[in-house]
Amino acid sequence: MRYKSILEPRQHWLDRPLQHYDDEGLQACVLRPFKVKRALYTDNVSTALDFSFSVDHGRPAFASKLIRGGRWLLLGSERCDILLIDLDARDILPRILIPSPFDTTPLEAYPLIAIEMDDGAPYLTFNLALAIFCRSKPTVIQVWKVTAIPDHRGRVADLKADQLVTFAEEQPNYRINTISLQERFLVYSVREKNITTIVDWTSVEQFPRRRVLIGFSDVCLHAIFTPHH
Repeated sequence: MRYKSILEPRQHWLDRPLQHYDDEGLQACVLRPFKVKRALYTDNVSTALDFSFSVDHGRPAFASKLIRGGRWLLLGSERCDILLIDLDARDILPRILIPSPFDTTPLEAYPLIAIEMDDGAPYLTFNLALAIFCRSKPTVIQVWKVTAIPDHRGRVADLKADQLVTFAEEQPNYRINTISLQERFLVYSVREKNITTIVDWTSVEQFPRRRVLIGFSDVCLHAIFTPHH
């Protein structure tokens, strides 16, 4: 028998315990990446998933992160809220997962997002590092734990976020360009000062924080300190 193509074995990331999947749900999880690949390479554009939605009343999004598995999308809004979007929902309605630390919409503010998946948790779980630069306020850095909320059938219905820590960057008025999270270490760089800071976020009150001068790009730095799964 001849095959048109060969599919290499791949790991499929489940957002809940296997016993809570029915046949249709498990099939959709396995076939999702192949469906996307087929849509990208087919001549028939009607097979591609095409939709649009408004974020924060038409305001721009400054940060985005697609969570592993492809269902959940995180966006950092101009107001510095972190919005959650369920791409599998019938109606695409962004909602606030993490509220802005500011009472009013700040001027010239930019959020950055980094995540680390918890592969040992039975349901979808990850830590989220958030850095919010604001020209008129101290830069805010936070770490949140995001966990799945199961419904009565054990399926993931929503996500919730609980704040683990928040602190202000010691050098104000400098924009953080890169942020990475790995276990208890948070790493971020400031291009204007050519400085990288490594923080144990579980004990952020300890000073001085470890700072290093870097002679390579923050793209390389992100690759070094970001865990690979």
